[in-house]
Amino acid sequence: MRMRFWLAAAATSFVLPQAASAEEAVEAAIRGWIAAVDATPEWTASYDGLVYDPASDSARVSGLVIRAEQPGPADQPPATIGLDALVVTGYVENPDGYKVRTITADGGLLQAGFMTVRLADIALDDFSAPYGLSFTYDQAKPFSSLMQVYAELLGIGLRHGRVGTVALDQHHAGVDSSIVYEDVEIADMAAGKVGRFDTGTVRMDSPTPDGLVKMTIAGIESRDTDLGAFVHVYDPTAYVDGVGDMQWHDAIARAAYHGVVMEVPGARVNFGDIVIEDFRLRQPPESFVGFFDDVIARPNMPAALAERLAMRALPAMFSSFSVGRFAILDTSVDAMGIDHLALRDFHMNDFSIDGLGEIGIEGLEGVVQGQGAIEVARFAFGGITFGGYDALNQMIAAGMSTPPQDVSHLAPKLGFIEVGGIELQTPDIARLSLERFRSDFANYAGMIPTKVTAALGGLSIPVSSITDPSTRDALRRLGYDRIVAAFGLDVDYDAASRRVTLKDLHYGIANMGSFTMSGALAGLPVEALQDQALMQQITPDLVLEEARFTFKDDSIVGKGLDLLAGYMNAPAGLFRDQFADAMPFLLSVAVQNDPQLMAIVNQSGLFKQLTPVVRDFVANPGSSITVSLDPPAPVAFKAITEAVENAPKDVVPLLGLTITGAKGTLSPPPEPAVPPIEPGGSTPAVEPAGPGNGTGGEGMTPASPGASTGGADSGGSTPASRTGSE
Repeated sequence: MRMRFWLAAAATSFVLPQAASAEEAVEAAIRGWIAAVDATPEWTASYDGLVYDPASDSARVSGLVIRAEQPGPADQPPATIGLDALVVTGYVENPDGYKVRTITADGGLLQAGFMTVRLADIALDDFSAPYGLSFTYDQAKPFSSLMQVYAELLGIGLRHGRVGTVALDQHHAGVDSSIVYEDVEIADMAAGKVGRFDTGTVRMDSPTPDGLVKMTIAGIESRDTDLGAFVHVYDPTAYVDGVGDMQWHDAIARAAYHGVVMEVPGARVNFGDIVIEDFRLRQPPESFVGFFDDVIARPNMPAALAERLAMRALPAMFSSFSVGRFAILDTSVDAMGIDHLALRDFHMNDFSIDGLGEIGIEGLEGVVQGQGAIEVARFAFGGITFGGYDALNQMIAAGMSTPPQDVSHLAPKLGFIEVGGIELQTPDIARLSLERFRSDFANYAGMIPTKVTAALGGLSIPVSSITDPSTRDALRRLGYDRIVAAFGLDVDYDAASRRVTLKDLHYGIANMGSFTMSGALAGLPVEALQDQALMQQITPDLVLEEARFTFKDDSIVGKGLDLLAGYMNAPAGLFRDQFADAMPFLLSVAVQNDPQLMAIVNQSGLFKQLTPVVRDFVANPGSSITVSLDPPAPVAFKAITEAVENAPKDVVPLLGLTITGAKGTLSPPPEPAVPPIEPGGSTPAVEPAGPGNGTGGEGMTPASPGASTGGADSGGSTPASRTGSE
């Protein structure tokens, strides 16, 4: 059903004399407008009284009712608009339209479908509108009709407006809910833009199967709203030939809900502010408003049909908007069983159908008595690409097809993940903490990122939380009460050259040691990144170009030797010297159990490189060992395997293998007391060796055989066992 309203002189010019006095203009305009509405076949319009007061230049209308001739659906009344009282003051006509100094009204009613809106205490200052305002209403298309109303309102001007109360009641599917807005204000409206919109308290009540849900909002605000941008997107008639223009328009600079409190059965949730900024709109390739029309006009639509219509509209709907920033600030939860739960910031930045800049939380705190506590300074991920309108259309079509199609190549791609400032306590964990972690992903091949970086620092784990008893006891004997780890990764794959470059891989534990690796491989097809069977098949053909492996001691060697010296009742410094001197023999014995390794070591001359480096590594705290592979020419893994099995003497030159070391510079603290032989004792089995009491010179081992013993420059100083405190 269609009907047309004529809201001003375009409708009244046919019934009004051309020479109306100033006093008669407003009265005649109101009568003419009501008569024009009543003359339509779709509506009836009536009023109880119309009085003009020349002294105040005011026209007062009472009992205004506009009602649709045709009833709504079987369970709904016909659409109705009404005002108990309307006062128009200072009405002035001009060639382009009319202006009104003030409009006041009360007892407003708008009833459409399952919604009823009541308005009270309405006041508009400096209102203006062009002649000929009109709109088309179709009960089968209520949302589209509302958008046409908005389109007509774009020419309205308003310096300031206020509505004391707006009450919205909804009855849908047997459920009643209500929303009440207090002290609604609008200001600086012109050319389809609204400078300011504010409300006072807002109250919402909605029943659920678990009980009544109540919400209160201290206030709502918006700034710099462009109604024209909304009409351009939500009015189907604005699409030229039914096709959207895909051009972005600023719609809302900022909107916010302040002081939100939600009460649900058994809990209360508080939000300081809910904010949206830089909200933009554009016409998608096709309008999706038909879905809203169907849902409103047919509230009892079968769920399966509603779902199909929603899936059909979803790509266009998500393609129509973007959000610069959405945030929920200063959230807290009061609930049984939770002692404290608060979140300072939840945010989502730069969101649209094309991607997501970042979604994250900051300032999370939670405490449950007897269960634990958690703090998270920051957790975020983002840099996500979605693929846009076409990708979402394909994914929905694939999901609804029989059988469903594989569209994994269209899945969103993650750009980064970041975590910082985590503190966790449980009955089993005294305190686990993480200072920072970030990983970045780029250059995707299908679902696999081919460029990855990662950095982790300050992962602190209490030794007491380690569940394996032997590992936990060993670390405690070494003097550690907390493990503080760091990790880093930087790897890049180039599909064109089929080359993997590992720029950095490192892992370290503070006051223990670290491992660092780098290298390059060639011959890796991109298909193998997503096919495990193919990866296993082509592994022998991968080509090694270069590699570096570095092991660095940060006191674990000294701690281990000190502990061993204690159980052997030997002075720690002397024991380390002797152990370092014994390394050549120990290495020669170690390789006896592996014939291939023994052949490589003995036939290639590698033993001569290895023994002095390992000896210095053991003797000098903070030393490192680096194994370098620099093949004269890139070498395939299968060629390496063949050389190991058939020509051990060729392995070292084939790989360009060298072993080098760097002496450490750690200064040893005073030697500790020797621990008891039997754990649990309170008195050492032997008298600790103090400065000057040991023999062999406090762990001063010469760098190579034949060098002089002792001396400040000889190296080999051994740190004593530490307490493990970080």
